[in-house]
Amino acid sequence: MTASSSISTIMAVKNGASYVAASIESVLSQTIPSTRFLVIDDHSTDETRGILERYASEIEVFENEGFGQAAAINLGLKKINTEFVAFIDHDDLWESKKTELSLGLIRNTPNLDVISCGLVNFEGNGSSISKREFASTRVFGACLFRSSVFQSVGMLDEDLKNHAIVEWWTRESAHKLKVAAITEPLYLRRVHQSNSGLTRKEEARSDLFSILRGRTSLSQDLEIQS
Repeated sequence: MTASSSISTIMAVKNGASYVAASIESVLSQTIPSTRFLVIDDHSTDETRGILERYASEIEVFENEGFGQAAAINLGLKKINTEFVAFIDHDDLWESKKTELSLGLIRNTPNLDVISCGLVNFEGNGSSISKREFASTRVFGACLFRSSVFQSVGMLDEDLKNHAIVEWWTRESAHKLKVAAITEPLYLRRVHQSNSGLTRKEEARSDLFSILRGRTSLSQDLEIQS
């Protein structure tokens, strides 16, 4: 990955026909647009690909070479050449100024590696904001990274079916990153019955305990819920 003064956004999607259009629109409607918007389709079997084709002039679509979210994200990271990189899940949303506020802060603070923002859970079509609000979070979708951190910390572990992002943050090299937070909730996480944390709850919990066992303690603002 080579650096230029620009930003890529990576979305991993699998069977996201119900929500992916809204997520894409939230990225495209940013007050500062992404230089590149890469969508990695993780072998969807629903109408996802047809929806993605509607945005062919505005996004770059790739088929996941492996399987799972970690492999999809890694594929996106291998294809970018921008100074900064952001992420969004196919069922979540960005507030319109997320990129502008995050990019402004990290550009004005050269020693920072990551900017995180606040997060709020919401249900259904977004009309019902619920659950608790997080002042700052290290969910990948709520962060803006210097792309170079994925050279120092490494890619996601594709062997993990759940919580590969949590595992990434537990690495010693990740603990050395300089992170600043925007408390404003700019990342909206959709809660629905097909969330992987609900459909594979016991498996996800087991994987999480395996990841954390023997690791150093996580930062208090590391959000590990699915």
